[in-house]
Amino acid sequence: MFELELKEWLNDEVKKLNNISHHDSLLDKLYKYTHFKITLKDSNTKNNTEYYRNNDYINKRLIYI
Repeated sequence: MFELELKEWLNDEVKKLNNISHHDSLLDKLYKYTHFKITLKDSNTKNNTEYYRNNDYINKRLIYI
């Protein structure tokens, strides 16, 4: 739920700026970057990495492509 609220807020703020011509592409890139940066920072700890490797745990949300 929080992600959706954040994305909507970001959408509103970016569209208020008149000097940006491609709002949607900018929003997609910003959201992808911030989402993955936070997820990777929280998930890619030494303990978590060992757990994932030992238990063959794969979650596509935790993989940056």
